[in-house]
Amino acid sequence: MPRPRLHRGFTAIELLVVIAIIAILIALLLPAVQKVRESAARTRCQNNLKQMGLALHHFHDSYGRLPAPVGFLTGKTYPPGATPFDGDQYNSWIRFILPYVEQGSLSARMYPLFDDKDPLNGTELTLFLCPSDVRSSQGFGGGRGFGKYGVTNYVASAGTNQDAGDGVFWRVPDSNSWDYYRASKTKLTEISDGTSNTLMVGERPPPPDMFWGWWSTRFSADVLNGTAETTLLFALSGQEPSVTCPAPAYFAPGDPNNFCDANHFWSFHPGLSHWLFADGAVRTIPYGAYRVVTQLITRAGGELVDATEY
Repeated sequence: MPRPRLHRGFTAIELLVVIAIIAILIALLLPAVQKVRESAARTRCQNNLKQMGLALHHFHDSYGRLPAPVGFLTGKTYPPGATPFDGDQYNSWIRFILPYVEQGSLSARMYPLFDDKDPLNGTELTLFLCPSDVRSSQGFGGGRGFGKYGVTNYVASAGTNQDAGDGVFWRVPDSNSWDYYRASKTKLTEISDGTSNTLMVGERPPPPDMFWGWWSTRFSADVLNGTAETTLLFALSGQEPSVTCPAPAYFAPGDPNNFCDANHFWSFHPGLSHWLFADGAVRTIPYGAYRVVTQLITRAGGELVDATEY
């Protein structure tokens, strides 16, 4: 009578070989998956900026100028050439373009004047969040006497530094009052460097504590040198004598755990950042071209920019 055939199982060595092969395959596949995810995140980020660019141009079409980065302090008495948004003191340029990004109802429901405890300030709008920053959807959770805030990964260009007033969204030089941006009424025709050669909005993730939000132009109280703001930024921040962060703060890679990195433009995208130009185009600039950013950031500086650097 023939003996029954015994089925031999895996030996320990064979099992280890199979596990090793699977581990190698996973290791080879993971970078490809991460690359695909980052590519998708970059596409969404670029689209966010593109939508903001269209909104800013629609605002310009409606009022003959770009929005002021902060509203006037005149209440219901608007100066000549003001828009209905200019009375919203301390509210940001992002708040002012809400009607042009299909958020008109939200804008109408928000308090007409600055109120940091308005519950609508906590509204999370994905248009203002870079998908590569996994923290941003959390927003500011509240505390220290403040409410919850929805944050933004995109900030407007205020120029080279706080004294120059040379950006698309500029400030009155040598003014320390809260309303020092209110005079900004830039027309596209006033950008003599050319709209295709001038930066309008760039990427800058929120500080580590996620403090303040997309609706406000107030200073972030925890940025150590006091020059970075929630929705506005200079290309060269941190130039006062009392700085405690590295200065000047050039466009460079950043660390989400470092408060000082709120003082310069940067992104979560490896090696580069996306920028919205004044003509509405969205382009990428690598960190190695940080000096080009200081040239492109001015609206009428007359700089000769080498476009091959970006």
